[in-house]
Amino acid sequence: ASDAMCLLEDANIERYNECDDQLVFGNKGRKENSSEKTNSDSKEVAFLKSMFTQEAANRLYTSLSPDYEFFNFPKPAWIDTATGQHYGTALPMQLFHAISDHFEEG
Repeated sequence: ASDAMCLLEDANIERYNECDDQLVFGNKGRKENSSEKTNSDSKEVAFLKSMFTQEAANRLYTSLSPDYEFFNFPKPAWIDTATGQHYGTALPMQLFHAISDHFEEG
């Protein structure tokens, strides 16, 4: 948070460090609200679980872990139950949309 505040000050844009009368970065930052913005709905989670194996999802998470740590995002819970049903399958866009629509319909 202090690095982000320093960058904002150096760029002379610290006035944008506030949202809903709270500091975005700083001692009274919105840590609890940060992860709220990353929550996925059940349909999206089901889709992600079908697209990644647990191993592939963990590799992706590991490669992005510095970003997750910086933004205080929790590790996605779906990773531990990923099935990879469609992993390794070259999905034509029509099939991709059909799968997506299936999960959107529930």
